[in-house]
Parts: sequence; structure tokens; C-alpha cells
Amino acid sequence: GGLGCSALGLRCCKYCGFGAYISTTCPDSTTTQADASTSAAAATTTSTVTATSTTTVTTTAATTVTTTTTVATTTTTTSTAATTSTTIIAATTTTTTTAATTTTTSTVTTTSTAGSAASSATTAAPADTTTTTAVEDAEAKCGHSTSDCGTSSTIFFTVDCYNGGLGCSALGYKCCRYCGFNDFVSITCPDSTTAAVAATTGAAAITTTKEATSPATTAAQSSTTTAAAVAATTTEDASVLCGHSTDCQSSQAFFTIDCLYGGLGCSAMGLKCCRYCGFDAFINIVCPDSTTTGVPTSDSSVGTTAAAATIAATTTTVAVTVSTTTTTTQDISACGHTAAACSCSAAEPCLFTTACLSGGLGCSALGLSCCRFCEFGSFSSISCEREASTTAAIADPPSSTVASTTAGVIGTTSSISTTTEDLSAQCGHEESVCASAQSFFTTDCLNGGLGCSAYGYTCCRMCSSTGTGTYASIVCPSTTTTTVTTTTVTTTTVTTTTTTTTTFNGTTTTTTLGTNLLEPISLASLDSTVLPNATGHYYTPASIEIGGPIMTNKFWGNWLVSTGTWTSIYPMPYVIKWGHTAGDPPALKISHGSKVTSYQSANPERLQYYYTSFVTEFALGASEDSSSSAVHTITKQQLFGIHTTVSGADGYSSMTFPIYSGMAYVSAQYSNFTPQLTSDRAITNIEQVSGGIFSLSNNGGREFRMYVLDNDGNFVDTSYTFSDSGTMNQKFFGWIRLAEVTSKCPTDILDAHAQAIVTGMTLDVREGGRVSYKFETAGSSNVELLHFAYNHTLAWMENAGIDSSRVTAAKIIPPTKGIMTGILGDEWVLQVDLTEAENVDFLPSGEVTDSDKIEWLAAEALGTYQWFQSNWESAIYLYSYYYSGKGFQKIGMVCLMLEKFYGIDSQYTQGCADILATAFECFYEAGISCNMPGLYYDKVWGGIVTRLGYDTVGCLGGSDFGNACYNDHHYHYGYFVVAAATLVKLQPEMVNNTGFVNFINAMIRDTTNPSEDDALFPMFRSFDWFDMHSWSRGLPPSADGKDQESTSEEVNLVFGLRLWGKVTGNYILEELGTTMLALASTTIKTYFLMQNDNTYHPADFVTNHATGIFFQNKADYATWFGANTEYIHGIQMLPLSPAMQLTRTTTFCREEWDDILEAIDLSATDPWRTIVLSGNLAIIDPDTAYDKISATGAGYFDDGLTRVWASYWAACQPGENV
Repeated sequence: GGLGCSALGLRCCKYCGFGAYISTTCPDSTTTQADASTSAAAATTTSTVTATSTTTVTTTAATTVTTTTTVATTTTTTSTAATTSTTIIAATTTTTTTAATTTTTSTVTTTSTAGSAASSATTAAPADTTTTTAVEDAEAKCGHSTSDCGTSSTIFFTVDCYNGGLGCSALGYKCCRYCGFNDFVSITCPDSTTAAVAATTGAAAITTTKEATSPATTAAQSSTTTAAAVAATTTEDASVLCGHSTDCQSSQAFFTIDCLYGGLGCSAMGLKCCRYCGFDAFINIVCPDSTTTGVPTSDSSVGTTAAAATIAATTTTVAVTVSTTTTTTQDISACGHTAAACSCSAAEPCLFTTACLSGGLGCSALGLSCCRFCEFGSFSSISCEREASTTAAIADPPSSTVASTTAGVIGTTSSISTTTEDLSAQCGHEESVCASAQSFFTTDCLNGGLGCSAYGYTCCRMCSSTGTGTYASIVCPSTTTTTVTTTTVTTTTVTTTTTTTTTFNGTTTTTTLGTNLLEPISLASLDSTVLPNATGHYYTPASIEIGGPIMTNKFWGNWLVSTGTWTSIYPMPYVIKWGHTAGDPPALKISHGSKVTSYQSANPERLQYYYTSFVTEFALGASEDSSSSAVHTITKQQLFGIHTTVSGADGYSSMTFPIYSGMAYVSAQYSNFTPQLTSDRAITNIEQVSGGIFSLSNNGGREFRMYVLDNDGNFVDTSYTFSDSGTMNQKFFGWIRLAEVTSKCPTDILDAHAQAIVTGMTLDVREGGRVSYKFETAGSSNVELLHFAYNHTLAWMENAGIDSSRVTAAKIIPPTKGIMTGILGDEWVLQVDLTEAENVDFLPSGEVTDSDKIEWLAAEALGTYQWFQSNWESAIYLYSYYYSGKGFQKIGMVCLMLEKFYGIDSQYTQGCADILATAFECFYEAGISCNMPGLYYDKVWGGIVTRLGYDTVGCLGGSDFGNACYNDHHYHYGYFVVAAATLVKLQPEMVNNTGFVNFINAMIRDTTNPSEDDALFPMFRSFDWFDMHSWSRGLPPSADGKDQESTSEEVNLVFGLRLWGKVTGNYILEELGTTMLALASTTIKTYFLMQNDNTYHPADFVTNHATGIFFQNKADYATWFGANTEYIHGIQMLPLSPAMQLTRTTTFCREEWDDILEAIDLSATDPWRTIVLSGNLAIIDPDTAYDKISATGAGYFDDGLTRVWASYWAACQPGENV
């Protein structure tokens, strides 16, 4: 038994390499399977096996049934290195039934004799060599023709499917079989030149013999036979059985195929056939001698030493015990431990289950019999949630348990009372994956049969609810059918009256708030057949002790992975990074450097890039050594920052750093460490100004203030001093804070607010454009918090009526985005104007009034739709979620054109919507295939990612732009959201399609989850609520921090949120999308799309007008895919969505055109030309743009743009003189 066994209804066939069996490695295609006619071209070994099986049980039942069966069988097996012939002489089985336990003990004696290369001995039962060669015979047997399988290269005709199997019943025809893709990749498609009748030969065995490299090797490799696997005679064979190599990566663990049945110490290191030995709970398991080679086992010493190569014959006796147990209340005590003892880590979870009393994959986790690893590594197929109910089931067992055993000539079948979880475990998948109107879950399929292995799942069976078709003989279980004839989308506006109280300088203000917009999009579980769980991500979280999903695109992202540990992060205005390795004295380096610039060679008057250099002005650390286990550990995450801790080597000393966007001081809370200051420059002065206040300076001319506070925020007395080298005179318990002193940030302001320490920030978003931050603080409650804000944030606070006394004179320059201003108080309230965003709809504002243009656009829309009728798949199914998304939205815009000119009820409009509906199906319906790689729900980080590059270096960007590493999710998924909203607009009944709605909601939850109540995704993965725009970089570290280059694709997502909320009746989501669209649009106009009067970048960079790649630390006039001017500007213009009318003003477009774009000479066949014409010229000179765009060949547009959409966009623009 075991995961995947009884594949195709055949006991010793095992599924591998797909779905629930992904952890089971398929043998190489050249490996020979059990074959009835083997020629011994190389060395041959003849084995005679005498098997006697005796079953003895003690039963509490009144009746004992004994059945004796004698079976004479002859088989032949072939190993991968040498031919082995095995004859089973006899098998005698005595079976006694019991209500609780059946135990079978088998003794197998094997005698192996190594032969020479010239000799062979083969004993075989007659093989069935009858082959059906006539197509007519095959078609008659299957009940349909070969042509019913169609012309697809991934479906073929084969009578193997007569009795069911993986991929069978493709297209609803019994003998049509899927092959070569997704869950069917293990099924090899016949060569296109092979005649259809070739598939009718059945599963004819193919004999493959590998030459033995030497007689010594043959002897060594043929010396082992076990009941677990007759053919496991080499290390290679054992590795195949176990699904991993024999390297167990530890001196206290060893490889053994005994662990195929579970046992104490098995699944060590998360590897099924690795076993812990020689320590703690495993002290009685003896570790093999280090000189032993081959395939070691703990109970049967069948390992092969070098001397074994000279042995001509070896006899081995192996005892194997297999138990099948029905769970009862008494079983808990059999485990020998409690359920609570199964307390594993979040990274390697486990559960308590008495199913492990019979062994199995993942059992004996932590060395405890009934603990089972689940949902990671080799145990990904074992559901933690599925098994979690086992304990409850044990507590209230059935009133009676009856077991019956029927012995036959071929084998023994047992019917035992089990729980739902037990049945799922036998099948290797959940019941829920079978749920559909045409299929159901049944363990009858463990023995195969018509309709079994539906969708590639062993116990799913196709059925007929009408009594007709291929599966007419299989009646679907009765179901309740609901017919929806009409659809009404109801929008409910929820008004919540909430008040907030703010106190500043003794004045209390009470404000009535509108509806809270930070409500979950959905709390629905994900469809595991569409978004299966994955745990083997390319990046493992480094030094993180927080539960739940992890925020991947925030300023501290470099520190989330081991390769970014010593890379800078950008909380602004300061830049910080670690200056020590694990085990060394800790040091957090602080930089507030100067800008470095570089000019373009082709345009020497314009900057190519600028950045801020990192120089350690001062580092905050300790004189004692840190723990050798980690440089630091992140212990808290919020939307605006983290807490991270450095532990001492003594196990109880610590330094904790709260790090938040806009923090005015760099702070550390010490516990039993001796503070130590260092600098990359020479420290020239440490002067005590007063108790707890010190002035610091270095030879770079930089001056800092240092504040020493107790844990309550009080300044310490003058007994606390520092040496000239920066070491405090005693161990310390309290806070130390550093801040740079400049003429714009003087000491009086810094001193006055040093006792208020930011330790947290929370977000509140309300309808009507109200956004607020609430600060959590430590220290003195009588001191106002000082925190820095960007200028655009300050403008929104002024819109909200901030008291001018809260805006200080303190100014500081961060690496990018100009100047920050010090704000006082523990709450900031921002008010954003939503007027423009509330007017954004599916189509751009403005109307086409020219009758000739209207006539041409209507004809062009129809012609484009007619072309897509036959070619839509080539525009959508592009094996990339970025390009596929662009294809969806492109066709969606054509559908809107048809609605515009022909009406929503037109056959053309509805036909176009049908294309979208059909195209979406393969994304949310299991069993429908298309040319897409598929998505995972990544349990490591908490998100929806492509399978491309998930566990390979392609994650860094080579595979779909690094989607698997959380790059560009708001770009990719925004296209799907807009297209889905378009579909629901045109076909409102789609809102009742749960699978479709849940799939789109999952993409929104991945990018823009607004609530901590959603436990599957982090809050707002991409959007930065402090900077007020998104970051596209996910997990791959960068020395310049997070970045973004396509602002138009950013606003496309939040535009999509607004539309999706609108068409699905989700007012809160619609309002949230509107708010984010207004915020992002303002930020983009302020920092990314630079008009001549922009003061937030160096003047010589502003003349570029577009920032290019905008990092936290750097602005680089370039793109990730090339340095062409049209790339740098064009990437800010696609997709062409109505949201762009909020970011691309006529003033900006005129300056960009006159200064940059007009001079670009692009060919009429260059797709970038149409992007530039529509994204810039159409806004300032729509008539000229329309003429140029409409005259361009339809094949020369960007892959996300059509001629009709670009022409309509130009025709409805008002122009710069309006």
C-alpha cells in the first residue's frame, strides 16, 4: 500500500509525478517495468522466491472465518542494471476477520545466483500476445470511432481506456485519452505519424535491458529482495520507490526502504525513506556504520559492502509486518502520546492521527507514532485540514464496527468501517475535487472501472444524470438542482456611524466617520483543484517569527530572504543595513548620504540616473557577541513597518528595533546588552549634553543626537557615559535613539520629542476619501510623537484641516521624493478628492461626434470581433499570466466597442462576451485544459503564483517576469480583473458563477487584500499606503530597494477594483478602488510623470519627464527590458485604460511630446509607435493621432492593443484646448 498505489485499479501500479502524487518521482522512461519476456543480453540473475503468508488474529466477534488459498504464479521482473528472473512457487494465506485489527506476517526467502554475461535463465508464465490490429475491432469494443477523439495533439485513441484510467474519457468518449500536459504529462502522446490503430495494442510491455558494468556490480545490485518492492535491488531503484535520493543529509539519519511502511524515526528531514537514529527518542535505532554503502535498512541488514562484489550468491530473509486498523476509542492509547504532543513548526506542520498506527507517508513525525507531517515537501499531498478531524472522530466512534474479508484466487479485498478522512487517504485526494454535475467520489474506483480517474483523480467517477451517453450505466447520485433564469445585481450601501476622538495639545476633537473600507474581499476557501497548495518555494523565509502570510513587496523585503540579509532597506528618511554576521557583536548601520548623479552620453544635459550613496555615519550595536543562529529575527509585521530583534549569545540579551516608514529617529530597545557605537568614519566627539542626551560627530562633518532613555521613556541620569570609542560604561535596559542634526532639523525639535517612540502604525480608510494613520508609541505619554511625511501626504493632511501647529519646521531629505516634513501627533488624517476618480467608467470620458468616424469605428469593431472568433486563443493562451492578461483585456475592450455601437443585446456583443466567458473557464474549472502553466496557492509566503519558476532560478525574473517570486502581481492580475468586470457588465448572470467570481476575487485578495481577517493573504501586497503608490518588486533583493516602472499598469488594477466592485454589487470594494485610484493618480503625477515645474527630482532629471525605473533609492531613466526612449515612455502608457486620463494631463503630454517624443522616428510597423500615438499625441492632438492610428496596419499594434480601441480612444479625447 501507499500513496498512489492501486493506480488504474491494479494493486502494484503507482501514480507518480502529478497532482496529489507530485512527491512520488516517476522512474526514468528507460527503466524496464515487470515484463513477461525478457532476453538476458547482459548478466542475468535467477531468483527463486518461496512465500508463505500466515494471518493470525484475535477477534471479539462471535464468528471467525478462515479461508485458505493456494496460488501458483510465475512472473518475471527486470532490474535497471541486470536481468533478474523471479519465480514465485506458492503462496498460502490464512485470513481471520476481526472488528479491530488484521495483522499479516510474511516470511520471504530469496536465493540469488549471479550468472555470467553469456548465460541466462528465465522462467515466465505465458504472456498474452494477442493484439487487436483492426481499427474496426477497437471502435466496436469502445463504442465510438477514433475520429471522436478529434485532432488535438494532446488526445489520442486507445483501448487501454476501456477499463478507465488517468486521462481516459477525454471529450466524454471512453477510449479517448488526454496526454502530455498538466496532470496528464506522465501519459506520453503517440507520435503524430503513428496510425490510430497503434493505440489499440493495450499496455504491451516493452523489454529494456541495461548491460551490467561488471560481474561485481551485478552481484552487489542483485543481493536484496524485500516484500516492499521485489525489484528494488539497486540504490537507484530504492530512490525511485521513496521519491528521493539516498542522501539523508545528516549523520544521525540514514536511508532505508523499511520506511515505506512508516515507523519510529521515519521521514527524517522530511524525506520518506530517511530514518533518525542514535539520539533522544531514536536512541534504540542503531545508525549504520559509515563505511556501509548501498541501500541500508535498520531491521534487515541488506546493505552491500565493497566486499560483497566478490560474493557469488547471497540468501536474505526479510520479515515484513503490515497492519490494517479500524479506529476505535482505544486506539488513542495505542499511540503512546497525546494529540497535543504533535506540535510541529509552521514551516513543517504536522497533525495527530491514529491512521499512523498502520504506518504511512509522513507518520512518526517528531518520533511520535501518531504524528504525521503534512502539506510541505514530500508530504504536500497530505492535507493538514483534511486529517484534522481525526481526533474528533475518535472521541465519538460508531456504535458498532463490522469488518468482512473475502478471499479470492487473485487477492484479498477488505471492507472496513472507516471515516471520510480514511477514504480520502486511500484515494490520495479529497472528496470535494470530484464534485460536479457529471462526477462523484467513490472508493469503488480503487479497483478501476468505467469513468474512474475522472479529472486525473483516482476515486472520481464520471456519471450520467440523464441515463444517456458513454456513462449511461453509471447513475449520478441524486442532487438538488437550482435553475437561475434571471440575474439581478444588487448593490447594498452600508452606512456605519463611527466616531473617532483625537487629542492634541489638550484639545479634543470628535469626528463622525463613514463606512469602513477595510473589509475582506472574501473569506472563501480556495479551490485546490484550480489553485493547489504548494510549499517548495524557491525562497525560504529567513529569520522570521511571525504567523500567517508574509508581506513581500514592502520596504523591508530585502531582509526576508537570506541573500538579502546584508542589503540596505529604506524606511525613509534614513537607510539602514546590518553590519555584523551571526555570532559577532551586533551593529545596525545608519546612513543619510548624499546624491550621486550620472549624465546621459547621448544627451549630456540630461541625467541618466541619480542615487544616494550608503555611508555608515553611525551604527547602533553592542559590545557582546550576538547569537550564532541568526543575524536578526523579524518578530512583528504591519503595513508600515516591522520589529526585528538581535539576540545575544548568552540566550537572554537582546536588542529590538522598531522600524517604520517616516521614523524621525532610529531606535533600539536594549535588554542586558552593553551599547556600542561605531562608524565607517572616525568618531571625533561623544559629548554628554545633559542626562540622557549626547552629541555625536564624525570626521565626515556629520552631527547626530543620541538619546538614552529608560523603558518608560525617561532620560537616564549622568552616570550613564560612553568611552571615546563609543562603549557605554554598563549593561543597559532601555532605549537608545539616534537622529541627524541639520540646519533644517535642529536639536531643539529633536530633543523635545525624543521621549515619544513609534512602535506601530495602523491604517483606517473610510468612504468619502478619508484615510488615517494611528501611531502606537512607547515612552512618555506627555510628549508628542515626531514623524516625517512626504509633501503629497502633507497636502492631503491640509485638505483634512490639520492644525498648523502640528506641522514643524523640521525638514529632511530622503534618498528620493524630495523633502519630508516633521509632523506632530499620534494620528494623521488625510482627505483625498475623489471627484475625478468617481467619474472613471469602462469607456474614456468624451464622445465621438464625427459621423464618418462613428461609421468606420463600428465596422472596425465588427471586423475585429470576427477575426477574434477564430483567433482568440492565440491572443489569450500565451503560457504567461502577463501576456495572457493583456490578451483578455484587449478582447474585453473590443466587446465594449461592440456594445457601444451595436448595443448590449447584439449578437456581436454577446458573442464577444462568450469568448471571454469561454476563455476564463480553463482558469477556474478543473479538467479544462489550455496553454497556460497553472497557478499555485503558495503556502510559504501566502499568495497566488505561477507554477513557472516556482522552485527554480526562473523565479528571479526569467519565468513570467518573476511572478512566482511576487514580482509584478498588480500588473499581471489587473488585466484579468478589468476583463472580468467587462464580462459581468455584458453578461450579469456571470456574477452567479461561483468558480469564476472566486477566481477573480483570489487575484484581488492576492494583490489588494484589505483585511487582516483574510488569513490566506497579506494585506495590500503591492500598494504602499505611506508612499501612496505600488511597488512591483517582490522577493528578489535589490541594493536600491523596491521599484516600479509602469504606473499605467498600476492604475489599471485599482481601476479594475472599482469596476469589479461596481458590477458585482460590492460597494465597499468599489469605494476602496476609487479611493486608491485617486491616491495613486496624484502620487504618479507628483513623482513619476514630471512636468517642468517638478521640484521633487534634480532639475536635470526632470527634463526626462518620465522617471523610468523608480527605485526607493534611485531614479534610472531606463526600463528592465531596454533603454530605448519609446520603451521608457511607452511603458507608462499601457494598457490604454480610462484611468490614464487621471495621470496623463494635457500639460504633461505637451511637454513630453515637444521635449522628447516628437523627435523619435519610429517605423509605421513598430508597435511602440501606436502606444506613443495613443498614450500621448491623442491627448493633445486627437485628430492627428486618429488619422495616424486608423491608417496603421492592424498587425502593427502592441499585443495588448487593437486598432479599433486605439482609434476610439483618440477620437473621443477632448484635446488640450478644452
